[in-house]
Amino acid sequence: MASYHDLVTQVIREASRPLTLDEVLHRVGQLRPVLSANPKITIRNALNSSQAVAFLGSGRTAEVKQRCRTALQARADALAEATSPMFSQADHVDPTLALV
Repeated sequence: MASYHDLVTQVIREASRPLTLDEVLHRVGQLRPVLSANPKITIRNALNSSQAVAFLGSGRTAEVKQRCRTALQARADALAEATSPMFSQADHVDPTLALV
């Protein structure tokens, strides 16, 4: 049987957006009933012990999305810069392929 820590990590990784504690609790409850005296504390403890979780605080979703976009764009720009010389050279095409 999966631990609450494992279930919380699974729920966070499968989510397409940041989740509130109540949403995580609900999704974990769909996978396995949270039968503790205080389910919210149980899930919060599992969240606190997970390295796959970042707490955003209230209203920080837009800020985090922007940071992710900026980081991803920087990586994409670096890859484009590294590969552009390969694609700009016309002499790298095999002549037999050019005749096809």
